[in-house]
Order: sequence, then structure tokens, then C-alpha cells
Amino acid sequence: MKERSLIVFTILSQMAVGTFWTLGALYVWSTRQAGPGVAHELTSFGWPAISLVMVTGVVASFFHLGTRANAWRAFRSLSRSWLSREILFAVLFAGASTLLAVMQWLDWGTSAARDTIGVLAGLIGLTLVFTMGSAYRLRTIPAWNTWVTPASFFVTTFLLGALAAGALLIFPSKAPVGWTRMSLQGIAVWAVVLLGIELIIVPLWLSQLTGSEAATSSFVRITRKHGAIFKLRLALAVAGIAAASAALLEPCEGCLPTQGFSVLAALGLVLASEVLGRWLFYVARVRHGV
Repeated sequence: MKERSLIVFTILSQMAVGTFWTLGALYVWSTRQAGPGVAHELTSFGWPAISLVMVTGVVASFFHLGTRANAWRAFRSLSRSWLSREILFAVLFAGASTLLAVMQWLDWGTSAARDTIGVLAGLIGLTLVFTMGSAYRLRTIPAWNTWVTPASFFVTTFLLGALAAGALLIFPSKAPVGWTRMSLQGIAVWAVVLLGIELIIVPLWLSQLTGSEAATSSFVRITRKHGAIFKLRLALAVAGIAAASAALLEPCEGCLPTQGFSVLAALGLVLASEVLGRWLFYVARVRHGV
């Protein structure tokens, strides 16, 4: 399937943005509650990982191009093309997140400078997800030309981002175990809420696939031709809820390893579910008119 590179690009990019915002929220929260030292130890491992994931996503996007040497031409249509804006903000976020990772890792610059770059990078990331959703709102493809497209992209962003951030918290660090445990519990709650929202959005999307031959064809492709994959995608999401919920059932002092395993399991299940969901998203592409 020629959209494989786009699946990798969109999933990794959205996960990187969501992880950036989750770690940013944890950094602000832990700074206010325990001071910058704890905040740094809690989040320091995550910034380079975000940069790596985002750069990998950008590189993957180039494999979708027919002539990669002409990739620079995409920037010539910024005034009228959402796709061009998507590419621009992807490159900007990759650059800004990498710069922040270097500054945090090597302790370069002042705290105010790093905070400013962090805020700018976060806003660039949200704009990237918005441009992604807008790029797929094509009038000729009813399955994509709906509010569900940007809404689902943002849900994926914060869902995968939260769980990925939780996985990063498990790596050895000097952060107090209590703060790591509370962070994992908060992430688990957030993930369960977002998974619940996603399980509401999916049937709402299917309910809109009516009124035209193209929309009906998309519905048939998802629910019948690829019905097994669709059911598996939903089953993995439900299993992700169960795994994330398990991280909330053990508030004991020595339960961090079990909590970490629960969050890792949830990330694996949800990531698989999101990949299948994105694959079905591209499968649903049936054109209507010209």
C-alpha cells in the first residue's frame, strides 16, 4: 500500500506532538509542586526521544514522493495548499523540538529562553496537527471531508502522546518514585478518557458515510470488506482501556514496576489500534465527482 509512509508520518508526528505537550504539562506541574530539579529529572529523558520520533516521521514522509529531489517545491504553494503548510510545520516542529532537546540535555541557555522555545515548539506542533486535518478535508472524498478527521487526529495526538510520555517516565532516572507514580496515574486517567472519546467518534464517523455512492462505498469498505480489521481495531482500543486502567489499581509505594508495565502494555495496544485505524482511514478514500 503506497500510503504506508503516510501512516508512519502522521502517526509518529502526532505522537511526537502529543508527547511534547504531555511532558510540557508534567514539567510545569512538577516545577510548581516540587521545584525545577524534580521537573528536570522527571522529563529530561523525553525531549531527545521526541526529536528522534519527529525526525523519523519527517524522513518517512519523503518516501511518499515520486521525485524526492523536488521535495523543496512543496513550499512554493504555502498560500493556497494545506499540504504545503503541513510539510512546513512538520519541518519547523522537528527543528524546534530538536533545538529544545539539545538545550535541555546540555543545559544550554537560560531557563526563560528554554521556556520560550518550548512554548513556540508546542504551538507549532498544534498547528501541524491542525494543518494535517485540514489537508485531508477534501470535498471530493466524503469519508475525509468531515469534522471527524481533525477531531480524530487531535485525539490520536494526545492519546499516543500521553502513553508515550508515560513509557518514557519508566526509564531509570533520579526523579522521586512518588512523582513518577503520580504522573503515571494521571496519564492513565487521561488515556482512558481519550479512548472513551475515540470509541464515540468512530461510530459517529460511520454514521456520516451516507448520502452518496462514494460515502456508501467507504462504509462498505470499512465495515464489510475490511470488517475483521475494523473489529480488531476496536478490540485493541478496548484492551488499551483495560491496560491503562490497571495502572490505577495499585496505588502502593512499591507498585511502580507494575504501573510501568500497564502503561507500556496500553501504549502497545493503542499504537496498534491507531495504526489499523489510520490504515482504514486511507482505505475509506473513495472519490465523489471531480
